[in-house]
Amino acid sequence: MGTNQRRVEVAIVGGGLAGLSAGVALGQAGVAVELFERSTNLGGRAASRLVGDYVLDLGPHALYAAGSARRGLESLGVTVRGRTPEPRAAAKIGERYFQLPMGAPSLLGTGLLGFADKLRLARLLTELQSPKCAARLAALDPNSTVSQWIAERLPPGRGRLLMETMVRLSTYSGHPQQRARLALNQLRLAVTDGVLYLDGGWRSLVDALEQALPASARIRRGCKVSGLRYLDDASASGWELSLADGRTVRADQVILAVAPGVARKLLASGAENSGAARAYSRIPQAPASYAACLQVALDPAAPGKYDFILGIDQPHYLSVFSAAASVGPSGSEVIHAMRYLDQSEPTPETRSELEGLLDAARPGWRGRVCEASYQPRLCVTNWVETPGLPRPDCELGPSLFAAGDWLNAGGVLADAAVESALEASRRVLKQRASLQARPAPMCAPPVETSELWS
Repeated sequence: MGTNQRRVEVAIVGGGLAGLSAGVALGQAGVAVELFERSTNLGGRAASRLVGDYVLDLGPHALYAAGSARRGLESLGVTVRGRTPEPRAAAKIGERYFQLPMGAPSLLGTGLLGFADKLRLARLLTELQSPKCAARLAALDPNSTVSQWIAERLPPGRGRLLMETMVRLSTYSGHPQQRARLALNQLRLAVTDGVLYLDGGWRSLVDALEQALPASARIRRGCKVSGLRYLDDASASGWELSLADGRTVRADQVILAVAPGVARKLLASGAENSGAARAYSRIPQAPASYAACLQVALDPAAPGKYDFILGIDQPHYLSVFSAAASVGPSGSEVIHAMRYLDQSEPTPETRSELEGLLDAARPGWRGRVCEASYQPRLCVTNWVETPGLPRPDCELGPSLFAAGDWLNAGGVLADAAVESALEASRRVLKQRASLQARPAPMCAPPVETSELWS
């Protein structure tokens, strides 16, 4: 090892929600952490764009009120501020709009469903809201898909379409082969306690996590890690991180808080040694879920009949986020529309389709736009878990861990990202405690810890 090589205790690659959560958890435990973020901005997909007084998230985000992300963030000292939306909601089939069932009264009153479908759905929703539901879902056959589960309980028709749509809305994926117990547990959270739209957008979480980082944690913005190599020789242990500017850093332990494809690429660069090769093999390629997203800010707010539109026969939806959260000036509106892509690709007509939802929700909106943003293909979740592709464990190899929405922890989306970050942190601390408890060698090589940058 060269005398100019920098050494850190724990290196975290990625400054999104998972990386920041791991940094705070380890920093609060007294570990010297260095977080490497390739962008000059933190947050990843939880970042928000500020346009004047408007906050525009990267697509529509909602935090599950009873999910593990909220619990985990609050355990780190982050205060979650937001409200549960209570929208004027519509279900859309073709060009027809119906009252969207949001509870027992609207389920009974909607013209969307026949009487038999109403009874079947009422029974299923009651089952999902039962205190025993979580245990029942955990006991489901791991090879059961959500499509199979729904087909066994609902005949073809609008009732089945509505249940499939509710799963798609709660998991941000309409993949038919999603593992039943995972997808249905997310639906359970949605129908039991609902979601929160966050005041200040998701940047409020990113900012709060950054502020919660103790002095022992340092952030390197605009610092891209380009490769990883496992150090398994006699004179060194841990991992060597290669930076894009040619420098290298040695870390006792590493947490990869990046997308699975990025993790595979980093490990492939050092796959000639056994540690990196084993870790690489534990990250199989899996389908991600994508969406086309349109965000608009309107000033003044436009009159309209609906605050929420959910497509039943088409995988799209619209929500007026400013109806529940403070994300713009008083008297204005911030609206998100999205089409789930899953195994499809956006077409030239996709944006027009989303603008059509805005026409239905806010006639005359085009003359009130003060900001608009369209992302034709935005990743909304990095891993759609199917029976044949279970999500990996957060421990990938010797002294190497991962955190993100693609790990086997605490649900999906942000719930998985935060919970996997906390689990990876717990394992890092356990490993460090185990190593510190071992007798020190009689002679140990000196370690150079010279500072290369401030």
